[in-house]
Amino acid sequence: MRMGTENLTIAQLAALGAQQGLQIQDIMAIPEQDAWTYYDGKSFVCSSFVAGIWHAGGIYGDIELNGTEQTPPDVYRMNFFDKNFQRPQQCIDADPDLPYC
Repeated sequence: MRMGTENLTIAQLAALGAQQGLQIQDIMAIPEQDAWTYYDGKSFVCSSFVAGIWHAGGIYGDIELNGTEQTPPDVYRMNFFDKNFQRPQQCIDADPDLPYC
């Protein structure tokens, strides 16, 4: 996807990159894009999936971000949750020992 092709071997990819003045490490450094769809679907791991869902839901606002570039520490460190959240009384009544609703 990074070179606008599909199903190339590493050797073929390196040769194509060389024609464009790129080394294989340059090609591998091109960021994965959320919009890329492979023969078997989208390519997400757990943390990038969560970041992609958050992005689709609008939690990042106007920030352009590829979920596929997010690592587990990135997701853990995002600081947009209310750390002083008070559970509604109906949640407390339903299960007083749960810290979430």
